[in-house]
Amino acid sequence: MNYKCLDYIMQYNDKLSDHCDWMIQVCTEDQEEMEHCFRVYHVETDPAKHGEPKFIGYFPAAMPVELLISVASTWREYYCLGETVD
Repeated sequence: MNYKCLDYIMQYNDKLSDHCDWMIQVCTEDQEEMEHCFRVYHVETDPAKHGEPKFIGYFPAAMPVELLISVASTWREYYCLGETVD
């Protein structure tokens, strides 16, 4: 399936939302240097904190969703470790 296809993006985001608070978008035409990449965002899941998704970075469009999920869980672990450092 084409990674720019809306169904593909929706399925990818559905799987991501089952495991982490990230979502993807396809890069737009004005971002030609990242033509074959996704823009990855952190989505705020706490209803008390209203805010726009925060841009995390670019990931290759060929990256399977399972790999992005494992990256998210690894980064979450390091984030939590950083919170405990005085």
